[in-house]
Amino acid sequence: MTTVRYDNPSARRHPRVTAPAWVTLDGKRYATLDWCIGGFRLAEFSAAAAVGEQRPVRFFVNFQGFEIGFDAKVNVRGVNGKAHELSAEFLELGSRESELLRHFVVGVATGEVSSVSDTLVHMDTPTSIANWGAAPGASDPAASKERRNSRTLWRTSLYFVAGPLVAGYAILAVYGTVFRMELETAVVVRPTETVVAQGVGHVDQLLVREGQTVTPGQALFTMVDEDHGRDLDAKRFDVASARVELKSAESSRQAASEQLEIYKSIALHKQKIALERVNALTVETESAEKELARVESLVKAGMEPSSDLDAANAVYAKVKGQLSEAKPELELANDAVRAADHGSFYDGFRLVGELPDEMIREDAARARAKIADERLSAAQNSSGLSTYTVAFPGRVVRIAKSAGSTVNRGETLALIERVQETPKIYALLTQDQVARVQLGEKAVVRIPTLRQRFQAVVVRSDKTLASSGGALNDLLSNPARPRSGELTGFVELELRPLTAAAKTALWSGMPAIVNLPRQPMRSPGQGLSSWLPQ
Repeated sequence: MTTVRYDNPSARRHPRVTAPAWVTLDGKRYATLDWCIGGFRLAEFSAAAAVGEQRPVRFFVNFQGFEIGFDAKVNVRGVNGKAHELSAEFLELGSRESELLRHFVVGVATGEVSSVSDTLVHMDTPTSIANWGAAPGASDPAASKERRNSRTLWRTSLYFVAGPLVAGYAILAVYGTVFRMELETAVVVRPTETVVAQGVGHVDQLLVREGQTVTPGQALFTMVDEDHGRDLDAKRFDVASARVELKSAESSRQAASEQLEIYKSIALHKQKIALERVNALTVETESAEKELARVESLVKAGMEPSSDLDAANAVYAKVKGQLSEAKPELELANDAVRAADHGSFYDGFRLVGELPDEMIREDAARARAKIADERLSAAQNSSGLSTYTVAFPGRVVRIAKSAGSTVNRGETLALIERVQETPKIYALLTQDQVARVQLGEKAVVRIPTLRQRFQAVVVRSDKTLASSGGALNDLLSNPARPRSGELTGFVELELRPLTAAAKTALWSGMPAIVNLPRQPMRSPGQGLSSWLPQ
């Protein structure tokens, strides 16, 4: 007769495990009797706690020698004073913390993770080798047992050697995937100037090649102008426009210089006022302190009422507070003076460097005016043969035309990058990735073309591509980048340190791969401090 038994259904929502785990509560560390995704039960708990009370805790396990855990808030569900036990459930647990608990609970339940002393480790379960390799009809039990022992010892040694290596590699792989972001939509960016055709004709000679370094005044190529007469008027107009732009840039630079001088005098005046106020308050504070000591001695001697001591204390506290407020104002004034010495001024919210910007604009306008004069002179001294030159040290990034190609006015002929400018790294990001990037964060940039890695620092990030100006044109026009509408933000990184050789080797438009930490995103009102990312 067969008997069928029906077990009562379990009231627990989550299976519990007794693997080693710890909870830090009120600064004291407790070992768990058991735990699950929903909560835990503590042993040797002797502190005071009430059912329904919400408490902050830190839950963690020792996995492969690494302490892995998170901070959370729990609700006390039961307290057993005689057995010194406490039961609690997690409140508002995030998906990353729940996934961590689920990973270890499932691993312990399936045998993939086991406990060695107080540490959780991965277990490789070997297949049975009781009869593995035994010869058919073998009749020597002692020899068979010796062979099995030998094979078991060999496998065990292999596991002890390969196990930590595999586990370490797995931990590094999980760390690189979960705790870091790898951005493949990155490119090397350096200011690039576009050489455009000034007339209609065809390219006569190419005097440079792509990747070649050029010096100021070096000829790039020559072009035969088919409409030389009308092109002279256009070049004269370009010269006049360049000179007007240069004059405007010089006026703007002069105005910025005068404005900086005015601000510098204002900053010095504020610094003087702040310094005098600090000195005056210092003297008043010392005087009030002495007066307080005098009144205190008189009150102790019974010569003055205690109200005088209270008044002296109030005067001293007031003057000392005013001194504490005046010192930061003096430091701010000192910073403003230092910024003015470097060509910038503080507008109350940020440093504004108008003078350096205007100087760069003036230099660029002067270079354009020089190029316009040279082109006009070349057109006047030749019979329609124009020579295109470069006005700054650079590198030829791209040549758009070949010898004999026809050229229309305004058509792009070449792209020249400014080699004196320090290259930067720009990468496209999703809105979620932008929220996980922290300014000042260190990153590793890999340049596949050079097979080199560089250290970098995040200096800017934004959720909109428009704020990058024209720096992302090369990246946006790169056909190899993912065509995802979600990549609507960007991050800018500076290479630190950058050697002279690396600065020369890096070209604009080179693809790059950026690896940086994935900062946690805190949910509104969650109040959970955890290093585990979602």
